[in-house]
Amino acid sequence: MDFVCQHCGALKFAGETPGLCCLSASIILKHFSVQSPLLVTFKMNFSCALFFVFACLSVFAMASAAPWNPFKELERAGQRVRDAVISAAPAVATVGQAAAIARGG
Repeated sequence: MDFVCQHCGALKFAGETPGLCCLSASIILKHFSVQSPLLVTFKMNFSCALFFVFACLSVFAMASAAPWNPFKELERAGQRVRDAVISAAPAVATVGQAAAIARGG
């Protein structure tokens, strides 16, 4: 928006027809104020609105998710360590054979 109408103060684009907004002051709209409940809700301060959104998301997350079980996580970590040790066995054997060859045996 590059220009301001000299009659009504409307913001206008660069090539927009002059007088398109108010017909060159032949139409004058009076200013009015409406306080709707929706408008009042949107005028809440930011922290209250943010807290409301966070509370709603927390409620939906708790309603749909299973509770966190630390023992299951510990069991999974133990299984990963066990699997890593098992998969490393061939590499350890190869290193042992290489060390035996290096010692001359």
